[in-house]
Amino acid sequence: GDSSLRVPIIVDGKKVLITTNLYACLKRLRHPSESRILWIDAVCIDQSNPAERSAQVQLMTQIYQQSTRVVVWLGEEDDYTNKAFTAIRKIALHPILNADKDEIKDLGIDYNAAYEDIHSTFSDESILQLANWKFSDLSAEEAIALENTFKLRAWWTRVWVIQELVLARAATLICGSFTMPWDTLISFMCQDVSDILIEEDSKTSLNDKMEPAFRTFTAIPSLQFLRAGRHSPNVAEQGLDETMGWIEERQCTDLRDLVYGILSLVTFSGTRIVPDYQKPTSVVFTETARVLIEEHGNLDFLCIRNSDEPTKRPYKWLNKCQIPSWVPDYSAIRY
Repeated sequence: GDSSLRVPIIVDGKKVLITTNLYACLKRLRHPSESRILWIDAVCIDQSNPAERSAQVQLMTQIYQQSTRVVVWLGEEDDYTNKAFTAIRKIALHPILNADKDEIKDLGIDYNAAYEDIHSTFSDESILQLANWKFSDLSAEEAIALENTFKLRAWWTRVWVIQELVLARAATLICGSFTMPWDTLISFMCQDVSDILIEEDSKTSLNDKMEPAFRTFTAIPSLQFLRAGRHSPNVAEQGLDETMGWIEERQCTDLRDLVYGILSLVTFSGTRIVPDYQKPTSVVFTETARVLIEEHGNLDFLCIRNSDEPTKRPYKWLNKCQIPSWVPDYSAIRY
C-alpha cells in the first residue's frame, strides 16, 4: 500500500505504524472469536534495520514452505469484484469438467478444491449450463471487471509475490469480502488465453477490452508451472539466469529486492549471493552480474536488453550510479 498513509496497531504492547492497505487486510483476516497466527513481513521484520532484513530474507524459503496457507491480498473490493470472481468461476468450470485429469495434475491443481469452490457458488442446474462456457461467452461488463481485477491491482506486479506463490503449499485470493482458492484461478487460466485476442467476431469484443490485462493473464500459468515443478518429488535445477527472467516489469520499493526477492527460487547449488541490505544497489547489481558469469561460464546475460522507453525506466537515478557499463539495469530489463 501507499507507505505515506499509515495507521497504528499494537504489537507486543508497542505501537507499530502500518499502511492503510495492510490495516484493511488485517481487519478482513481477523477471526471473530479465536486467535489467528499470521506472518506478515511488513510487521514481523524491522524494515529500518538492514541487518535484520538481510537475515530474515534468507529465511523466506523456510517461512513460505512451512506455512499452512499463503494469503493473496488484492485489496478492498470494488464495484467490479463480484462480477470478476463470478466470471472466473464460470470459465474455470469448463477445464475442470472437460480437461484430462493427468493434464490438470501436471499443473499441480487441486481439482477438488477448485470444483468445491465453484459448486459453492452455482447450483447444480447452473453448473450444467456453464459446463462449456469459454471466454467468448462472457459479457462486455464481465470483461471489464476482469481487466480491473488483473490489470489495476498492484499485487500482480510486485516482485515478492513470485516466491510467495511458488513456495506456498496452498494459496487463497482475497479481495475485500470475496475469497477464492488459487486453484480456481489456475483452472480459469487453463482456457486458451490467446482466444481473448484473436476472436474478432466475439459478440463481446473481448480482444479490445482484455488486451491491457493480457500480460498479467499469460504470466499466471507460467507461475503455476514453476510452482508445480517446485513441489514435485524431483525438483528441477533452476539457475540464477532462468530465475532473473521473472523480474521483468516487476515492481518493488527497494531495487535490491529485484535480486533478493527471487533468490529463494534458485535451486542451483552454485549460486553464491547472500542478501545484504548494507550494500548499495549498484554493488548488488554488479555482484549479480559476476555470479551470472561464474555460474554459467559465458556472457549470455549480456543479451539482456534494457528498455529505452522513459515510462519503462522508473529508476533513472541508477544510470547516474558508478555502475559498470556491462552490468544490466535490472529495473528495466527485457528478455
